[in-house]
Amino acid sequence: IELRIKPYNTKKTFQCRPTQILQILVNLLNNAHDAVTKLNERWVELEIMEKGSELIFNVTDSGNGIPDSVVQ
Repeated sequence: IELRIKPYNTKKTFQCRPTQILQILVNLLNNAHDAVTKLNERWVELEIMEKGSELIFNVTDSGNGIPDSVVQ
């Protein structure tokens, strides 16, 4: 599985609970891994974006997405 990490270059800092952020990212990456394991095209991408004073962590994968029966 290819892990793609988009470059994020900034010197901004932010306050958070690092352990909780790490736990969320690990869960998202594990879910993405599970979604692409059996596919021919297997990649997971991590992107960090700024929106005003917020940082947004975006995890995308080559999986089929969430089934309509689960989306509310």
